Amino acid sequence: MVTLSSKDRAIHHRLKVAAVTDFWAFLDLINFKGGTSQFGDCHKELAAFVAENTLTPRRLILMPRGHLKSTLCSVALVLWRIYQNPDIRILVGTATKPLATSFVREVKQYFEDDELQTTVWNARPHMSGNLIPKLDGQARKAKSKRNVGDDDNFEEEFTEAEDKKVVWKADALQVVRTKIMKEPTLVASSVGSPATGFHYDLAIFDDLVSFDNSDTEEKLLKIINWVGDVESVVDPFNETTSLGGEFIMLGTRYFYKDIYGIYTGEDLSEDEKEERKDLFTGKHDLDEYAVYKKNIYKNGVDSSDGMLWDERFSEPVIERIKKRMLKLPNGLRRFASQYLNSIMTDDEVVLDPTYLSYIHSVGIISKEDGTVDITVDNKPVRVKLFCIIDPAISQRKTADNTAIVIGGADEYKNMYLVDLKFGKFSPNDVINNTYELVDKWHMNTVHIDSEKLGKALVYAFKQQFSTRRVLSLREYKAEGDKKARINTFLEPLFTNRKLFLVQWMASCSQLQEEIAFFPRQGAKDDIIDAVAMLVHICVPTKSRLEAGKRRRNQTYTINRKYGGTR
Repeated sequence: MVTLSSKDRAIHHRLKVAAVTDFWAFLDLINFKGGTSQFGDCHKELAAFVAENTLTPRRLILMPRGHLKSTLCSVALVLWRIYQNPDIRILVGTATKPLATSFVREVKQYFEDDELQTTVWNARPHMSGNLIPKLDGQARKAKSKRNVGDDDNFEEEFTEAEDKKVVWKADALQVVRTKIMKEPTLVASSVGSPATGFHYDLAIFDDLVSFDNSDTEEKLLKIINWVGDVESVVDPFNETTSLGGEFIMLGTRYFYKDIYGIYTGEDLSEDEKEERKDLFTGKHDLDEYAVYKKNIYKNGVDSSDGMLWDERFSEPVIERIKKRMLKLPNGLRRFASQYLNSIMTDDEVVLDPTYLSYIHSVGIISKEDGTVDITVDNKPVRVKLFCIIDPAISQRKTADNTAIVIGGADEYKNMYLVDLKFGKFSPNDVINNTYELVDKWHMNTVHIDSEKLGKALVYAFKQQFSTRRVLSLREYKAEGDKKARINTFLEPLFTNRKLFLVQWMASCSQLQEEIAFFPRQGAKDDIIDAVAMLVHICVPTKSRLEAGKRRRNQTYTINRKYGGTR
């Protein structure tokens, strides 16, 4: 243990005194996860929110995955509240008992740290005596041989404390207190576990909802009823002890009308709020919960103002997460839940990504005449390709993307998207990317949306014709509202499963996100708008048989005097 100078001891003592009432100072006192320097501004804001238990005794926290909400609320806050008042009784409840036990186990490790026992736990400035009971060294060595921390063993008499009447094990802890009480200081519990018999001052409900346990009304009611049972055994606030009546709920949204949607009231109409009161056995008041809700973006909409936790979650990190999640079933829905704190219902989905079909690039053969042969279900399909550019006005970070898409329709009006490029492009970038695509697919004609920079872009293209091959540039005039246009041209294709994409587009997070989140407020739609324009200009491709018949049925008039035909 490091010996402190008199000056450092004075500083440490002032920190201990401050930590009694200041949760943020407490994190530095015990060097929690390396101290406050390892956290972001969002965590300081969260710490202030959860520390205020008198004005807002019921608090609901919805934050993105990986942003340490459980670490701060189910571990650090528990340590602090016990440091403040060892007579507190806390229940930590989660969806499963192992998860709840893991939080108690982490609290236990901090309490058992020898240096912290000497400098903090057993040397409190506001209370005399030890906080941590004497522990039995032999029992601690034998603990690995016992099945402690499971659902059925809470009543076992095993304890790691010297005093066998003191509970000290993986799923329950009892510190040295000023009162005799039957309940341990801290208990791990889970949805469905018996809640009666003990009483508590603070209940922490952490990650009660998952993709598996709230997808039916029956499962949802199981969680709601269990929370109601726990609330019934949390004693009311006691003005003398300043304990009781405190609830903290934290988690991630997964389903419409899950417990978080009900407690925030955001999924309920006023009539439904009245109807639902019966489900809460008289113990819940929907208006009592103060809500702290954040997603990965600082402004709650996009990355233009940075990320909620910039030090850990940059744009490239989020893109990698999206690409990884796209490989999972319901990947974008999971991303919306876990990182945007938003749920996607079936009713909200206009363009269902599961209705897309994919083709392998090796099954696409480009022809010199600007058509492609595509193998679909082991059969060749002939498609004439079209190219359209939807240029953006600005290259600013918050501006729309320029999108260049290439595709076509077969004789049955199935639509094939074979290539695309998008980004914050300069005019030269647009020209270079377009030439790259049309050269790759042997095309001569490009359609350009004239609504924004189209006319200027046409001029810029023509300036290139002295050094590059000449392209036929056709003006496309987008009409009507963008969202209405996307609905009109794309929804029928999705509904009838007539839209085919190249396989690599399944992992194009920007495209997949635009599809899945359309038409949500704030969601990007630059690429799918360009695809809608492409569908508008496409002409179904005649099959080779039909094209051959047309050529055979054509009649020619020969000018016998001057030659030639017409």
